[in-house]
Amino acid sequence: MFTNTSKVNSAKVTITYYRSGLTETFLIGPGEGKRRIIDRPFSTANVENMMINAGNVVPGGIHIKSTEKLIVYYVFDALYTKDIFALKGKSALGTEFFVPQTTDGFYINGDPGTGNDYPHAFDQIDIVATEDNTTVTVTLTRDCVKKYDIGTGTPMADIPAGTHTVTLARKGDVIKYLEKGHGTPGTFNTLGGTKIVSDKPIAVSSTEEVTNHDMIADQIIPVDKTGTLYPIVKAYSDSTLHPNRGKYSKDRVYIMATEDGTDVFVNLPDGSQQQIGTGLQAGKAAVFNMGELHKPPYAVSIKTNKRAYCLQTTSQSYHPGGAVLPSIYSVAANKLSFYQYPAPLANEKNAIFLAYRDTCEKYFEIEYGGTTYNLMTLAGIPGTGATAEQMGKIPGIAGWSYMRATLPVAADDQVVTIFNSESVFSLGYFSGSLTQYYATFGYLSAFGDWKFDPDTIYRCAASARPVTLMGGYAANYKWTLPDKSIKEGADMSALKARTPGMYILEMDQEFQKLTDTCWIIDLAFSASIKRQPNKPAKMSVPQQFGITANPSIASMLKYKWTFEGGNPSTSVAASPKVVWNSTGPKKVTLHLSATAGSGINEVTCDTTLVMDLMLHEKNIGYFVDQNVNGGRRDGTSWQNAFPTIEEALDKASQGDCIWVAKGNYTPPKGKSYVINYDSVEIYGGFGAWEADLNERNYTLHKTIMNGNGSN
Repeated sequence: MFTNTSKVNSAKVTITYYRSGLTETFLIGPGEGKRRIIDRPFSTANVENMMINAGNVVPGGIHIKSTEKLIVYYVFDALYTKDIFALKGKSALGTEFFVPQTTDGFYINGDPGTGNDYPHAFDQIDIVATEDNTTVTVTLTRDCVKKYDIGTGTPMADIPAGTHTVTLARKGDVIKYLEKGHGTPGTFNTLGGTKIVSDKPIAVSSTEEVTNHDMIADQIIPVDKTGTLYPIVKAYSDSTLHPNRGKYSKDRVYIMATEDGTDVFVNLPDGSQQQIGTGLQAGKAAVFNMGELHKPPYAVSIKTNKRAYCLQTTSQSYHPGGAVLPSIYSVAANKLSFYQYPAPLANEKNAIFLAYRDTCEKYFEIEYGGTTYNLMTLAGIPGTGATAEQMGKIPGIAGWSYMRATLPVAADDQVVTIFNSESVFSLGYFSGSLTQYYATFGYLSAFGDWKFDPDTIYRCAASARPVTLMGGYAANYKWTLPDKSIKEGADMSALKARTPGMYILEMDQEFQKLTDTCWIIDLAFSASIKRQPNKPAKMSVPQQFGITANPSIASMLKYKWTFEGGNPSTSVAASPKVVWNSTGPKKVTLHLSATAGSGINEVTCDTTLVMDLMLHEKNIGYFVDQNVNGGRRDGTSWQNAFPTIEEALDKASQGDCIWVAKGNYTPPKGKSYVINYDSVEIYGGFGAWEADLNERNYTLHKTIMNGNGSN
């Protein structure tokens, strides 16, 4: 599922399939989405790393590039086995990972608690190289297989638990680690806690086929993108629809340590704090059961003393979905777009889970189908399918609230944009059927350390309004404004930026300090139309137009010219040439626009310039009169005539005429009269008052051009 976050530009998307060496390119229109369905054997072979390849390096990666910012998620979409892999871009690339998986045996292979065997339900880890000659060291928590035989359900060889090193020779190479088997029915084993270290950036995904009908899967993030404080909003584990299986419909949270000595606490709605992990070793996890949909707690927060992963699962019956969560410290976006999965099955639900600053729920807007609604207003309209079912404060995260909202049915199969003008927020997305037993779940918001996104904000200078700059979650904020003044305080998470320039934000996030900058740039055109040649415009003589403009905006400009009565009558060129075939007043109009920024933060400014132009007969040109008195002597009229012919010849160019009044004219000593263009015409016989060639009198007003020995 692809979403083009740009509202102005089409996104050119290129996908490289390293297994086949093929690439495909397609366009996604501004603000639009695209579903790329991969359902044929040849196509699936390009993207799936089959179990038979386990333990071997194969060229199975794919690489997605785009000319615009995208939000992308991959849905594994089998009948009862579905989940979302939220593709996190560069934020998910790193050199050290622990693999977060369920670690308490709640979802055992086969129906939970029955021990029914499902032979192909195995934990899996896939590692993809982003550069050639990447060395990867993996410390497996349990035995894995090599060359798994799908037909017989047996491995060809073993990879024992422990540390192994492998080289991925080429960019796009992949290695899959597949657990050897679940062993005795009812006995839980996991690859959770596996440590992965590489010498170059890699991408890692985790898949748990934890029951006979569903999976928990996601792309995971490196250790340095994890945090110590996580808001958790209960997703969609509805036990009321399956009375026989409802006991398995639970939201569960798994916290995996990345360092030894990790303590884990749960902040509860009653203000209490429950410790669920003490002195955990790296790779070990604590678990918290949030329960089912209709019972509290509806939101908690997880606090650790060291960086840790947070994996949340939600389940319809024994059909779970899972998502790696972003920490509160990484929340940076106030506008997110995503493609809402269509609803082909009964009781299908699309829902979002939001964490945001207190009292800002009234500012949430939702856009789909070209129309924008206030989310809270829409949720109160019967028949839309939109609801805001749970809201409240997030325990343990002062100043932050949560919401679970069901999305409108009318938004299915199209791009949905969620926007809040007053708060950054995290966004989790759920798509599932409450009676057809599947749950897909993923967090689509930013991962890693907080930063301004975007770090440059453009405004139209002619209509510049204050911009709300938003920091992330922190104990204290220090803003440095363009004039070097400082604003600081624990309640300064947001700032109204009124003047252009550089804004610096320093945040104390307790376990680390972050500094980032954001530029506010006003787009000012400062433009005017220029015309060449810079002399009276004449019929049938080409006129070239251009502009002078603010140099900082020149590369962003788009042009739309209109020439009254001209040929051509319109142009989008920067410097068009135009010819008129009639005389009289003409109007030249230029509509200028400039687009800056990217994705959902693009802004387009425009202005209109007008030039009034008088078109003259072709035979009107420069005037020469050796007896002229006063005037500007620029040759534009008899009153302002040049006193010498050579001055007029110096100015004359293609298509010009020179009218010379009576008298004897001689070039300067040692020089000649030089005509640089074969289309310059010189006429004599004027009394220095005429306005038309027919008014000349050759007998009374003789014009004589003399030589001086040089011409």
